[in-house]
Order: sequence, then C-alpha cells, then structure tokens
Amino acid sequence: MLNMRRRGAALAREEFKAVAVMSWFDETLQFNTPIVQTLKATATSPADRLALVGRAVGMTPAPRSRELFELAELMSLVLRTLESGVLNTEDLVAHLYKASALGTTMNRIIDLWQSATGERVKDRPIGNLIAAGAQQPLRIPGPQPLTLARPALATGTGGRP
Repeated sequence: MLNMRRRGAALAREEFKAVAVMSWFDETLQFNTPIVQTLKATATSPADRLALVGRAVGMTPAPRSRELFELAELMSLVLRTLESGVLNTEDLVAHLYKASALGTTMNRIIDLWQSATGERVKDRPIGNLIAAGAQQPLRIPGPQPLTLARPALATGTGGRP
C-alpha cells in the first residue's frame, strides 16, 4: 500500500516535506539543544522539554506525549523494515507477531498506541459483544447533544397562559 501511493513520485515532495518538518521538531526536542536552553526548557526527556516549551508560550502538550515520542521512534524502525522489502512473504510477516525482536517491538507499539489513544487493539470484540473485563474503550466517547428543559413563559398569571 505504501508503494502504491508512491507510484510516479506522486507523494515524494509531500512526504519529504513532512519528514523534514517532523525531523526538525524531533531533533530540537531530543536533546538539550541551544534552542531548548534559550527557552529555559532543559529536561531529561523530549516530553518534558515539550511541556516546558509549551508552558513558556501558554500551551499544554498532549497528555500522553511521552508515549507518542516513544511510539514515533519504534514506528520509524518498523516502517523502514516494511519498506525495505525484508518481509515480503507470509512466513516472514509472521515475525511481526511471534516471539522475536520484531514481535517484541510490535507488541510495544501496540501497548503505546493503546495508552496514547485509548483505542483497544489487543482486546478484540467477540461477535457483537465486547470481551468481559476489557480495560480500554473501543472508541473515545464523542460529545453528546445537550438537552435543556424549556423555560416556563413568564406571564402575570403564575406561568399559566
């Protein structure tokens, strides 16, 4: 699927631009760079640095940014492996799910994704029912419509028409 979207270099510029921008952000927060030091956001992890930079400009980072930073690094490894063509057969793809180094990485990616998004991936629904004891919701609940009671008409007759 990744290769089909790249046929004829249709996405080359967009992909390069996205990777360049995100790499710049990542590189800025990965270490206590001069920019981070100037902003007085020196910390021990990229998520903590992001929180300090955000606080300086009046913003709050995503509550699970620590998981997202770790997820990005692991996903980069897995996507490069997939794009390299190393896993082109069913037997090789099985390594993503078996007890192997790649399988352990995939399991960690799933754990981080569940933690960061609240989306269940490991607990599969059985038929139309969700498995008993599921800890995470299938979807994050959306906003519910607000219903208000109609106010009584204010008349001189105690609310009677």
